[in-house]
Parts: sequence; C-alpha cells; structure tokens
Amino acid sequence: MQDCESKWLTEEFAFQIMQGCAQPAAKDTAKLWTDDRAQNRARSSLDEFAQLQDQEELIASLDEVPNTNRVYKHVFELIVGRIVEGKDAERNSSLAAIHALALKSKLKAEDVADALGNTIEFLSDICIDSPMAVEHVSYLLLISYELFYSLRLQSSFQCVWSLK
Repeated sequence: MQDCESKWLTEEFAFQIMQGCAQPAAKDTAKLWTDDRAQNRARSSLDEFAQLQDQEELIASLDEVPNTNRVYKHVFELIVGRIVEGKDAERNSSLAAIHALALKSKLKAEDVADALGNTIEFLSDICIDSPMAVEHVSYLLLISYELFYSLRLQSSFQCVWSLK
C-alpha cells in the first residue's frame, strides 16, 4: 500500500512541477537566518580568513547562509569598515578578502556601490575618529576599481563616480 501511495505522491509532485505549481527545494527558498546570525557569520568568517587566509573556506562558510540574507553585502560593509578604521593587519586581510570575493564573483555591483557610496558620503565624519580615513578610502577605491575593472564589473563604480 505504501508503495502505491509513494508512487502516487511522486507522480503528483512531477505533475505539479510540470504545471509550475511546485518547485524543488532551492537555497533561495531556505529558511531565512536572523540578521544577527547572518552578520555574526560574516564577522566570524572574516576573522577566520584573517588568521588562515583560506579563500575556499571563506566562500564555503559564507555560502551556507541563504541568499536572501545578502551575507556578501554584510561582508563587504564589514570589510570597508575594517579598511577605513582598522589596523594594518585587518586592512591587509580585508583587501585580500575583497580579492577572494571578486575572483569568485560573489559581490553584487549595487552592494559594492552602496557601501562605497555611504562611506564617501560620511567620510568627513569618519575622519574625526580615523584621521587616515581619506587615504584608506582612496586606496580601497583604487584597489577595488582595479579588481572590478579587470573582472568586468565596472557598473559597480558608475554610481560611486557619479556622486559629487
């Protein structure tokens, strides 16, 4: 009896898929993580990357977060903060993380433009606490532009350059 029932369920599911009523489970339909949990994963993944410099582990750890949480946006925002306000070791590992994420095409143009645009918008305020912020942001823009230009992600900077 169970064989007939499971066969019917399988056939019914196949029919629903053909009709567009049902979809197989996908990463995007996975249960959302809380913002705190996604941000903690982003932070801990960057901290681990700073210690191990393992690009594959960084990507694998971040890929566990459902896409709808936009963890790569959180990561890039953290990276920008570490570059602008962090120590030299944090800055260097953050630049290496940008390189790893760009090589794997994990950064979306609008996320990069938003983070850089917000940083540039509030740069005069940031300079109060971080006197070297202008130099660090300039270097971040240069490195990011070179990386993304070489990877043909120029559109991420069109928004930033249009801010005047």
